[in-house]
Amino acid sequence: MQLRFSRSWGRIGAVMALSLLAAACSDDDGTISPADANTMTQALELKVGDSVATKAVGELPQGSNQPGEPTVALDDDEIEARAGSTLDVELVFTTATGVDLSSIFAKIGDASQYYQIPVSGGSKRAVNGKAGVSYTVSIAIPPFIEPGTFAIRFSGRNAQGLNSNAVQLLVKLAQGGAAPTPTAAPTATPTPSAAPTPTPVPTATPTAAPTPTPTATPGPTAVPTPTPAPTATPTPLPTPTVAPTPTPAPTATPSPTPVPTATPTPTPGAGSKATACLNPTLDQIGTRVEQVIRSTDGQSGADLTTTSDSVVMRSTTFKGNNANETESTVQARSQSNPEVNSDSTTYSYTRLDGTTLKIFGVVTEAEAQGFTITTTISNEPPAEERFDLLPGQSYTQSYTTTQENGSVGGFQIPPTETQFTVKTTYVGQESVTVPAGTFNACKFTEDATATFDGQTSTSTATTWMAVGSGQFLKSVSEGDTNELISASINGEPVTGN
Repeated sequence: MQLRFSRSWGRIGAVMALSLLAAACSDDDGTISPADANTMTQALELKVGDSVATKAVGELPQGSNQPGEPTVALDDDEIEARAGSTLDVELVFTTATGVDLSSIFAKIGDASQYYQIPVSGGSKRAVNGKAGVSYTVSIAIPPFIEPGTFAIRFSGRNAQGLNSNAVQLLVKLAQGGAAPTPTAAPTATPTPSAAPTPTPVPTATPTAAPTPTPTATPGPTAVPTPTPAPTATPTPLPTPTVAPTPTPAPTATPSPTPVPTATPTPTPGAGSKATACLNPTLDQIGTRVEQVIRSTDGQSGADLTTTSDSVVMRSTTFKGNNANETESTVQARSQSNPEVNSDSTTYSYTRLDGTTLKIFGVVTEAEAQGFTITTTISNEPPAEERFDLLPGQSYTQSYTTTQENGSVGGFQIPPTETQFTVKTTYVGQESVTVPAGTFNACKFTEDATATFDGQTSTSTATTWMAVGSGQFLKSVSEGDTNELISASINGEPVTGN
């Protein structure tokens, strides 16, 4: 899952994103369902010999339909395996002009990413009277995968850039134990799975998830993804008391008292600088923010409610940068998909320089099957949230987000890098209503481009932050919505105007 840090994420918003990452890694008992293609893609490690697969966003490369393209075949279309073991799959590539393969591709079900493995050499083998080359793809299956079935498709590319056809293997996964006896394969090749439904990651600033996340970013198909997660920023400033209008002194000829004119509701583009939504208290040691945010998938209607309790703990360093560390305990709960419920602890690292919030990264710790999974996400240079903007002004920033994953049960998930370019525009102030109330809010829009493993994607997001408190209120990205249910800053409830 690729995560993008920008205004929608902010300090507490980054925590929301990582709660989704934790949710994607395990369910209540720390196991992963084989039906969850996106999480399986993150958990399984594929390699050919010493060549380890990397991941790319998008669909599995399909046949070039040109003379000389390679053809791939499987000995079996269905096989049995067990959790905690390594499954070896033999692929045989043939072509009328000789085989010189450069890459093997694989994809689990309708996952949003596929594997890419650089290869060379191989073992000579004849298939149906044709000369071929055999490659063995080793699939390391962690012990915390539940029994079940998943489909994985394979294709390849030769040195001339021509892609092969795709073949599908059905893997029946048993609980850890004695290795099962392979099942005879059916004669027909199963039809490839349909294209994946995007999973919403709460949108805000990083990308990947997401979006990358976000953007980046990621998670189970039914659950909102990682499009970007909300940002909880600044603590509420007290609302100033309006000074009473003095009564005019009487004159010889009394003048009628003027009827006050109602103040119009601010519209986008109106109002003061974005500093109206900057609350420096949120970056001070000891500040505590409690909030509940609901995320909804615009396509499926799937929900995720994230509850966080965050305290700015201390001044420290992160990746060589001076920063304040915020510790957050996070619970993610879904009524529509309870299997993604999770609990985690996240440490976010930020620094407020004048009117610019710099976001260096986050570290999250989650429990799965008795193991502690630690994930570190960092930005170079740091992602920024600028508040020195007048209505209509914008700024553009570029940074690289690196996701480093700890090992789980002896299985190491390789690190990933995503390049982001984000244009942020301050639209102005307007009224917005969320479950927490109706607020005067600063409205921001973001246009992001993410490049991961040579693949580029774009996303747009709109975010509202409360005037005075700087509290995240709402974000919308690609139809997915995140809304504030409730919040308090240092024990004081954040309420509408």
